[in-house]
Amino acid sequence: MNIDDPIATVEQWFEEEAEKSAQPFIKMGTLATVSSEGKPSVRMVEIPFINAKGLSFFTHSNSQKAQDLSDNHHAALHIWLPATRRQISINGEVTLLLASEAERSWQRLPRSMQLSFMASNHDGPMTTPNLLERRLQELDKKTGSCVAMPDEFLGYCLAPNTIAFYILKHPDFAEKVVASQVEDQWNIEYMQP
Repeated sequence: MNIDDPIATVEQWFEEEAEKSAQPFIKMGTLATVSSEGKPSVRMVEIPFINAKGLSFFTHSNSQKAQDLSDNHHAALHIWLPATRRQISINGEVTLLLASEAERSWQRLPRSMQLSFMASNHDGPMTTPNLLERRLQELDKKTGSCVAMPDEFLGYCLAPNTIAFYILKHPDFAEKVVASQVEDQWNIEYMQP
């Protein structure tokens, strides 16, 4: 495995996975955050944008991940790419994106997903099982074809300080390369899995 630019390698691996995947491919990963009380929490997130700064994801301001990230800016993201038998583990610091960057992601969402996002408060119990369906129907009736981004739609960027790449070539172990940020340079090391 040859890795010169770790961020470019993440993008390349996503592209290669999309080419080999039998199903429609969405860039997803498992995001791990830790609350101010030290309690871990994980969930799947879409990763719509990758650039030199890092990997972006979006959430509701009331979500557990938004609450965790307001207290602890460190997070981990694990990506499984089954068609190519690869994994990527990323650790780094998360920053809040500008509203204009969140708007770019909001506008790429289908209207149905925008309304679904707005129907949920993303926190607390539901008073009835069909509460979200009722809210969705109400929003659908009163919202035009162009849905304005709500203030609660937040974007974050995970800026990696380490990226571990794994290729499962052998049935008993993986090939592992770890890229670590040292000042403004990437240090690349081949590691035992």
